[in-house]
Amino acid sequence: MAQDSVPVAGGYSGSIIDSPSSYADTAAADAGEGGIPPSLDLLSFSSGPELTIVPARFRPLLDYFQHAVSRSLSCHEGIRRDICSAIIPISLQSPHLLAAVLCVSACHRQSAGLPQGYDEITQLRTTAIQSLNIALACSDRGESEAALGTSLVLCMCEIVSPEAKRDTWRLHLSGASALLSKLYAQRTSILRQPSSAIAFMKRIYLSLKAIALGCGMASYRFIGDEVPLDDGSLPGNDYIDDLAGFSTALLPIFNVINRLDKSESNQRASCSVDADMPVHLLIQRVRTMLAVRSHSTFRPTLVLPESTQTDFYLLDEAYHHMALLQLYRHAAPASPLYGGPDPATQVSVRRIISCISDMEIESLPCPGVATLPPLFTAGRAATAPQDRERILRLLDKVWGCFGMGNVVATREFLQRLWSGDALCREEDGDTETWDFLPY
Repeated sequence: MAQDSVPVAGGYSGSIIDSPSSYADTAAADAGEGGIPPSLDLLSFSSGPELTIVPARFRPLLDYFQHAVSRSLSCHEGIRRDICSAIIPISLQSPHLLAAVLCVSACHRQSAGLPQGYDEITQLRTTAIQSLNIALACSDRGESEAALGTSLVLCMCEIVSPEAKRDTWRLHLSGASALLSKLYAQRTSILRQPSSAIAFMKRIYLSLKAIALGCGMASYRFIGDEVPLDDGSLPGNDYIDDLAGFSTALLPIFNVINRLDKSESNQRASCSVDADMPVHLLIQRVRTMLAVRSHSTFRPTLVLPESTQTDFYLLDEAYHHMALLQLYRHAAPASPLYGGPDPATQVSVRRIISCISDMEIESLPCPGVATLPPLFTAGRAATAPQDRERILRLLDKVWGCFGMGNVVATREFLQRLWSGDALCREEDGDTETWDFLPY
């Protein structure tokens, strides 16, 4: 790839909607006349010994990660800084993490319709995986930190890519799980330091894991289930996680949903009233959680504008209704907590649509980044044509702002599902065949 074939910060072209947003314009507005925003000036792109590891023709992709990819993954500017601070410095010391970072940038460019060669994506992905396998033979803690970052970024590659490879995101996420488990087994003290890169990577892992579980990935198995949740998942300590976009109190709920899905997948013919009772209790619990939520419960050190807090509150409500929709699938239709096949389900569908419609979704770090999982779940349950149309419009808006390939995959999946596509119906019943994660 010639250096001039990859702009430093490009805008969308060839979109699936009429007026896609431009990262170039937004990045320029953030940076002013000085270029890189001062708050994100994590490394110099024109000097510095660390940069010598990056071939000159790939440096625009590294810059694109800082300005565009991190933007598409961040619910606010602080998370964007944390992503860059945790990933970029380590990548400049680690060939496999650097290759993964460049790969996710290339995948995002391809998804956004920008000039990007597929052969280069394949080369970068292969380099990252092969170099990672070599590095895993090393027991050095610093290498484990880089390997964890590589596994998570490779998972993101498959999420961002418009051409997802079946189950590869699962493999990378399981690899991250195994690495975290190893670090916990070694009692690595840095895991308990909130400001450390590994601690932030753990937050990314838990966020990805929660979405995999909460979206009903029935056959999902974790090598490292012993990775502990944060204290925020304990009763009374919960708060809205500003990386994931939902309350930490939902993490145990999503774990239970996954167990229900796996149990139902293994024993589809044996659904009894006794087996259904715990689901009723979970539905009551989530409804109670909705009723007692605090508008201002975030991490103690986090300071956010009131408008951003409001959007997080709306997003958190959407995730609670996402959990309810998954639980309703397991409840007996005659249950008074269910209300029949339509009423309760469609109430949650419409609340998700209303909450996300009321949010400010813009082409910059904002809670709108994390709206895809509840939209996907609402789309699976929606029956009214007008609700389905509103979901499609919201998906188009999210894609236009963030350019993530999994948004396109979600849109296509839902349209096939609504049309009665037989393969899609099979996927809806057995998520082993899904080839994308709606993260």
